[in-house]
Amino acid sequence: MDRPRRPGASSALRRSAALGSAALDLSAEISRREARRRSAALRARAYLIVQCALAAAVAYSIARYVFDVAVPLFAPVAAMITLGMTHGQRLRRALEITVGVGVGVFVGEIIVHWLGMGWWQVALIVGVSMTIAAALDVGPLLITQAGVQGLIVALLSANSTLAFGRWFEALIGSTAGLAFAAIVPTSTVLRPRARAIALLRDVSDVLTRTAAAMTNKDQAAVEKALVDARATEVAFNGLKGVTADSREILRLTPLSTRRKAAIATVASMLEPLDRAIRNMRVLNRRAAVCL
Repeated sequence: MDRPRRPGASSALRRSAALGSAALDLSAEISRREARRRSAALRARAYLIVQCALAAAVAYSIARYVFDVAVPLFAPVAAMITLGMTHGQRLRRALEITVGVGVGVFVGEIIVHWLGMGWWQVALIVGVSMTIAAALDVGPLLITQAGVQGLIVALLSANSTLAFGRWFEALIGSTAGLAFAAIVPTSTVLRPRARAIALLRDVSDVLTRTAAAMTNKDQAAVEKALVDARATEVAFNGLKGVTADSREILRLTPLSTRRKAAIATVASMLEPLDRAIRNMRVLNRRAAVCL
């Protein structure tokens, strides 16, 4: 004969099944939000990808068809490096990258042209390139970049009969990259206000859902709101980046001066918005603990 079930066994099973179902729903929701986040990140970078491609093509064309460089390698590479690392304070970072690339290529050309190529020349190229870049007070990554560019010149492309040709090529590419960084904004640079509005709507939505979940004692809804609250940090960092980019561009682009007031307003609200987002996350975590 079957043993009689305890009265609480069926309710415990139902609670376990409900918790498992809620966990699966939460996991699916997180996966969907992560997919949307990655898709949004790709769309945000699409213009930068096109920008790098065009800058590389322009740098190649100038080196190949204007200055008759047989194999323009360093021009498109320097243009891509200059553009690819300039999110936030675009022009300052682009100038630093130009200096790092130029120093490395220049030192590599000089040493190979006058001293030839060997193991001690490799050490000398790296040491001198990084020392000069450090003395010019560029960032640590760009100090390393100076040594890397010097090695590329020495090991792959340097020609002792064509002094400074690769350095001039890198200068062409860096100049093209600077031009694109200053003149052609990314797709989101001129829309910091729209990003701020979207972020504020997300904050409002999270707080509204948290309040409703506390009223209804719905722990699953609080957990979902907490996931969304944590996602606002990425959106806030993106807002800071595009605001910094816009302010840099507006310093050099007179045609966009009418946007200065709107961008200044967004910049002035970054600090209080950051505090509001941090407080919102704390509130959500405490709400989850309470339930």
